[in-house]
Amino acid sequence: MTDTAWVVHRTAGRLRLRLPERKGDGTYFADLASAVATLPGVLATRQNLLAASLVIEHDPDASDPLTPAQASLGLRVIEGEPPTVPPLESLTSGFAELERTLREASGNAADLRTLGFLVLATAGLVQVARGHAFSAGSSLLWHAADLLREARR
Repeated sequence: MTDTAWVVHRTAGRLRLRLPERKGDGTYFADLASAVATLPGVLATRQNLLAASLVIEHDPDASDPLTPAQASLGLRVIEGEPPTVPPLESLTSGFAELERTLREASGNAADLRTLGFLVLATAGLVQVARGHAFSAGSSLLWHAADLLREARR
């Protein structure tokens, strides 16, 4: 399997790779850092799992150590920032997946609207029981009833 490594920063003797698909994969980054450290001209490597990056310090007078070793490392190296998914698109696809999972698990008896109603109605009843009927409780119950009315249309 070939992973895409993005060169997000480069100076003489130093470059930073970002591999977003491997974010948090400690074993992968440890193995990659060890393999890169054996390349000719590489002086040191540092990994950052949260940023999904690997910093490579190399001899500034030598050629780029990654170019000849891409295939042996299982990397495709590309200059520039990796593409990002817009937050709204991620949120929308997450809700679509949740909707599909709910429908599958309930045999099409429940969807996000049903779940929303149950959550709002339960939270509203809890607030009423706590004595907050005219503030939070009534608002939550109103929104739950609104979802119920929309479902009947």
